[in-house]
Amino acid sequence: MRKLISRLPYILVGLAALLAMGNIGLLDPGRLARGAANTAVFASSLFPPNTGVIAILAGAMAETLQMALVGTVIGFILALPLALVGTRTLFSPWITSPVRLLLGLVRTIPSLLWALVFVVALGLGPAAGSLGIAFYTFGYLGKLYYEAFEGVDREVLEAVKGVGGNRLQLMRFALLPEGANAWVSWGQEASASTCWATSRCSSTRA
Repeated sequence: MRKLISRLPYILVGLAALLAMGNIGLLDPGRLARGAANTAVFASSLFPPNTGVIAILAGAMAETLQMALVGTVIGFILALPLALVGTRTLFSPWITSPVRLLLGLVRTIPSLLWALVFVVALGLGPAAGSLGIAFYTFGYLGKLYYEAFEGVDREVLEAVKGVGGNRLQLMRFALLPEGANAWVSWGQEASASTCWATSRCSSTRA
């Protein structure tokens, strides 16, 4: 009886999953058969490949890489100084809290929606997609950066303060050098990951 009670949550989750699968049609044999037939038709149309579109694809790929690069660079430039202002080891909560709230709000909006916002502002084209990527990158890089800066050893900060260092000098000689591994590596990772995001935003091209 105890075994049955301990397994009851798993049984309920399994039944709920089966019910959900039935509701969305994944247990419908006819629908699955049609899907398999459509997949076969799609796969057969891939061969032989159409080499006539290679030039178009090459241009689109180059534009995608440009959008990823521009979006990442702009996002990095916006995120780094704001992350420093959002670091609690430098500033009071009266300053850091609004900055963190701003970064959180920006981060909650996907890059695709940012791109749609900039389509309204700038019109269709890669510029809108690049700015969409930039704002989303700005949001999540800002959070990662201020967390990295707050992880810097306090003894390093105290050493700079001990020789009369002000906030700017704390940033220059303590936070940026000590957190360099984190913010440089995350910037590189953002550059790679935004290539995938750009493939979604590329639909904003003219």
